[in-house]
Amino acid sequence: MSIEERIKLVTKNTEEVILEEEIRKLLGEKEKPRAYIGYELSGLVHLGTGILCGNKIKDLMKAGFEVIIFLAD
Repeated sequence: MSIEERIKLVTKNTEEVILEEEIRKLLGEKEKPRAYIGYELSGLVHLGTGILCGNKIKDLMKAGFEVIIFLAD
C-alpha cells in the first residue's frame, strides 16, 4: 500500500489530525509506527461503542500502525 493510501486511511473520518507532512514522514521512516487512540465514554460500553471505535482502529491497523488503546472510565 502506498504512503498516500495509508494517509487516507489514517485521516478518514477524523476530527483532528497532526500535520499531514508529519504523518508522511513517519510512514516513510518507520515500518510499523505506533498510534495511540483514546476514548472517554459517557456511559457503559456496549456493542455500538465497539463498532464506532473499531472502525478507526481497523483503519490504523490496515495502514500499518501498532495501535495502543486508552479507555477513560
